[in-house]
Amino acid sequence: MPKAKQARKRTRSTSAPDKAEPPASSTPSTAGERQEERRRPDTVGLSAAAAAAPSTTENGKRLTAACGSHSKGEGGEDRGASATGERKAAQLIASLYKKWASVLKSEVGLTLEGCNTPEDPNEAPKASGDSHSCGVLELWAFCTYLCRLQEQDVPQQVLEPIGLRLTGVFDLFAEQCAPDGSLATHGRHFYDLPECLPVLEVVSSPGSSSLNPAGYHMCIFRDREDQVPHAVVSNVPSEGPAFSVVCADPELLTLPESPVASGLLSEGRGNRAQKGKRAEGKAAKRGGPSVSAEGGGEPTAPVVPLLLAALWLFCERILADAAEPASTDRAGVRKRTKMARKDSERGDHAPAGHRPANPGEAAKIKEALSAWLKEELAIGADSVATIEENTQRWTTKRKKAIAASDLSGLGILVPYHAETEIGYRNLGITNAGLKKTIMTIKSAPKEQRDTQPLDELLNLAGIAMDEGDVGTALQLGRNLFLLDAPNETGCKVVKAAKLLLRSAYNLLEQPHFAEIVDATSDIRNRCVQQKS
Repeated sequence: MPKAKQARKRTRSTSAPDKAEPPASSTPSTAGERQEERRRPDTVGLSAAAAAAPSTTENGKRLTAACGSHSKGEGGEDRGASATGERKAAQLIASLYKKWASVLKSEVGLTLEGCNTPEDPNEAPKASGDSHSCGVLELWAFCTYLCRLQEQDVPQQVLEPIGLRLTGVFDLFAEQCAPDGSLATHGRHFYDLPECLPVLEVVSSPGSSSLNPAGYHMCIFRDREDQVPHAVVSNVPSEGPAFSVVCADPELLTLPESPVASGLLSEGRGNRAQKGKRAEGKAAKRGGPSVSAEGGGEPTAPVVPLLLAALWLFCERILADAAEPASTDRAGVRKRTKMARKDSERGDHAPAGHRPANPGEAAKIKEALSAWLKEELAIGADSVATIEENTQRWTTKRKKAIAASDLSGLGILVPYHAETEIGYRNLGITNAGLKKTIMTIKSAPKEQRDTQPLDELLNLAGIAMDEGDVGTALQLGRNLFLLDAPNETGCKVVKAAKLLLRSAYNLLEQPHFAEIVDATSDIRNRCVQQKS
C-alpha cells in the first residue's frame, strides 16, 4: 500500500506540471508583447510605423515571408500565420474607419461604406465578391505594412522608389493636415473636378505647389457625395484636361434616382410627357437610370480594392516598359528620340514608361502586394486577373448611363426622367464647337472681344436649370472649368464656370462639390495674380 500511494503521488507530481505548463509559459513580458502587438494596428499616426519596425534580421525574414509564404503549401501553420495577419489588417482598417470616416464625409463628401471593415476587428475578411471598396483605407494599411518591412516611418513616402507619393486624404491619416475645409483642396491639381479626389502623385521637385500644372497624378472618382468612389482616374495637367480611367469597379457605379424621386422635376412640363414612349425607348438603349445593374453577374472571387488595383497596374506598367526590347531600326530610333524630346519639353511628369523608374523596386512591391492581398484580405491571383475585365465592364455600363459627354472624358451622370426627358437637354453645340468658341473669344484683343455666343449659352443653361435640366448646366459649367489653361493670365472663363457649377451642385444637393468649386477657383485666381 505505501508503494501504491507513493506511485500515485509520483503520478500526480509529474502530471500536475504538464497541466499547468501552458499558463506557466506565458510570462508577463510575453503577454506585454502580445498586448503591444495588438495595439499597433490601431495606431494611425507616423509613430505607429516606427514603433512596429522590426530588426534588420527580422526584416529580411518577414520580407521573404511576405513574398512567398502563401506558396509553401496548405498546412495549418501557414493558415494560422495568415489568420494573424488578417486580424492585424482588419484591426487597422476598422480603426481608420472609426477615426476618419465621419470626418471625410463631413469635410470632403467622401463615402467609405463598403470597405473591408468587419464589425469585429478580429474577424477575418470575407473571401467573397460581396465586398467592394475604393481602397483608401486598404492602401494606407498596405503602406503601413511596407513601412514595417523596410524600417521606414512615413507611409506617404514608402512608394517613392517607384516614383509615387500618397497625397490628399492620406496626409490627414498621418495627421499632417487639419481635418477642416482646407482638406478639400489638399493635393488638388489644376484640372481636378470636384468629383475627383487626389490620392497619388508622381514625385516632383521639392517645393512644387500642389497645383503644379505638370504633375501626373491619380484621383478616386464618384458622381455623387453619397456614392462610394467607383473609379481611379489619372491626369497630366500639362497635357490638357482629359482624364484616363486607370481601373474601376462596375458594382460601385450606382445610377442616380430620377428627377421625380429626387425632387428635381419641375411643374408645367406636361407637353414633354407626350414623348414618353420614345424617351423610354431611348433611355433603354443608352442604359438610363431605370436600367438595372450590369448583367446580374455572379462574382466568384473577391474584388481587389481600387487603389490597390491601381498600384498593381502601375507596377506592371513599369515592369512591362523595362522588359520591352530596345528598337534598333531607324523608325524605332526616330520614334524614341521624338518621345524623349517631348518628355524633356514637358518635364519628368508622365506615368511609368515615359520616365525613369526602378523595375526592381516595382517587382518587390508587386510581390509584397500579392502576398499581402492573399494573407490580409483573402484575395488571390484569380481576383487580380479580373482588374481589367472589371474596368471594361464599368466603361460599358457608364457609357450607356451618362446623359452627355464632356471635355474631361468622364461624362455627365445626373438624374434623368425617361418619360419626360427631364434632367438634361442639348444646347445645340458640341464640345469641340464650344472649345472653338471659347478659344476665339480668348484670342481676340480685349476691345474686340465678342462674348455674345458665350452669354447666349449661359442664358440657355440658366433656363434649362429653371426647368429641371440640371445636367445641362453641369455639362457647360464643367467644360468651361476645363477650358482655362494652367499658365493663362488673360481672359478666363472660370468665373462663369463657377456660377454654373455652384448652382448645379446645389440643385443636385452636392454641397461639398459646390464648396470645392469656390475654393479651387480662388486658388486659381491667386496663382494667376502671383504670376502676373
